This record gives sequence, C-alpha cells and structure tokens, in this order.
Amino acid sequence: MIYLVLLSIVTFLAVIMLARVGITFAALQWGQDRGMPLTLWKQRSPEPPLQRFVSVACKYLAGWNSESVLVRFRPRLTRDIIAAGDPWGMNADEVVALSEISCVVTTIVGWVLLLALSGRWHVFLGISLGIFGGLTPAYLIGQKAVVRRIEINRQLPFALDLFILSMEAGSTFLESVQILVKSDPRSPLSAEFRQVLQAIQHGKTRHAALLDMAERIKSDDLGPIVSGINTGEQMGTPIGTVLRMQAEGIRRKRSERAEKLAGEASSKILFPTLLITVAILLMLMGPVIIKGFQEGWF
Repeated sequence: MIYLVLLSIVTFLAVIMLARVGITFAALQWGQDRGMPLTLWKQRSPEPPLQRFVSVACKYLAGWNSESVLVRFRPRLTRDIIAAGDPWGMNADEVVALSEISCVVTTIVGWVLLLALSGRWHVFLGISLGIFGGLTPAYLIGQKAVVRRIEINRQLPFALDLFILSMEAGSTFLESVQILVKSDPRSPLSAEFRQVLQAIQHGKTRHAALLDMAERIKSDDLGPIVSGINTGEQMGTPIGTVLRMQAEGIRRKRSERAEKLAGEASSKILFPTLLITVAILLMLMGPVIIKGFQEGWF
C-alpha cells in the first residue's frame, strides 16, 4: 500500500513537471504567452470539465504535431475524419494529440494497475497497453467512417426514388435535394447533400460540389451516380432518367451481392454443421460405447 501511495505521488509530480516544461518550450517556440492554455480554458463551453481539459490539451499539442514527424499521418487521418463526418470536431493534428495523451495515460494507468494487482513492475506490458491506447482514437475514427459510408450506401436507393418522384412532380434537381435534406436532416446522406447546397450557395458549380461530395465519401455506389449526373448534364440527358437508371443499377448490384453472400454462406456453414453432427452422435452413442467397453462387448 505504501508503495502504491509513493508511486501515485511520484506520478503526479512527474505530470506537473512535464506540463511545466511543455508550457515553457511552447512559449519559447511559438513566441506566445504562457497563459495560452488558461485562455483557452476560460472560453465559454458547454462541455464537461474533463472533456474541456482534454480538448484544450489537444489544441495545445496540435501546434507541435503540425511540425513533428507525425505529420505523415495527417493525410490519411484527414480523409477518415471527413468521411466520418467530423464526429469529434477535431482536425488531424488534434486527433494525433489525443492519441499521444491516450498513450501516456494508458501507460501510466496500466503500470499502476499491474503493480497493484501483481506487486511487480511490468514495464513492457504497460508500454504495450499504452501503444494500444494510442492507436485507439485513429481506429475509432476509421470505424466511424466505415459505418457512415455503409449508412449512406443503404440510404441511396430511397434518396434516388425521392429525387425521381420530386422531379417528375415538377421540381428541379436542387429543389429535390432540399426536400431530401428537410425530410431527414439527421441522416449522413442528408448532411452530405446539405454541404453540396451550401457549396453551391457560396458560388461553386453543381458539378464541382457533387464531385467534392463523392471525393469525401469514397463510396462505390455514390461515385457512379455523381458521374452519371454530371455526364447527363453535359450531354443534355434528363437527370430523372439518369437517376432512374442508377437506382436500378444499385438495386441490381445489391441483389447480386446478396446472392453471392448466400452462396458463400452455404459453404461456410458446412464445417460447423459437421461439428454439431459429430457432437450429437457422440452424445447419443457415447453411453452405449462406454457401457459396451465396460461389459466386454468389444
């Protein structure tokens, strides 16, 4: 118990010293006031204190990450953040800072817990836990991007049907997009089309705004739709006809994908079925075989 208390005190003092050294070096490097973190902290925010502390620390460390060797991870993280819809309101440098904080905190907590449970130092195991904690934020961002892309692909056929019905009723393409955005404002697809409308209102062409949306999402289903709309606009083809063809293509692709998965499922389930069958036979015949050995039947 005494060792645990001493370790906690030493850890607390080490964190204070590192924070002080970090603030000093940051002030020398950036030429800014040392009270910058305090200024960020005093900004009004509805976030809880712990979340605000992490947010301020990430913004503070992001300045160093923009000039460190970790800059090589920025393009991929930026793509994942955009594809995920910016779930945490952080840029790539701030996510890297969050990974650094997570790595340090997980390492220290892992050392303390392992020491308390086993009474021994597990240096490499604690470092391994820290590496795992450091990789977690980027992994969560990537998973959010994948889940959001899947949701967008699921909503595409229904959105295309809404576009077709709206345009057949006399609406333009942009008006049908506005109807989609108002009908389900919380869906990821509506959020992406809302960005398209905002880009057009700020002076970007519809062609460029749709291409930017396809570049953000990186969806195999949305890309051909955007290309078809832009090509139909250049060739004078009615957009409703293009959207109807694209909707039929997506549904056909989904049915083919479902048939393929169904065919693979029959072969994948064969081995578990054999194991279950063998287990049932052993349950039924096991007592008979044991009794036969005991009474000399074999």
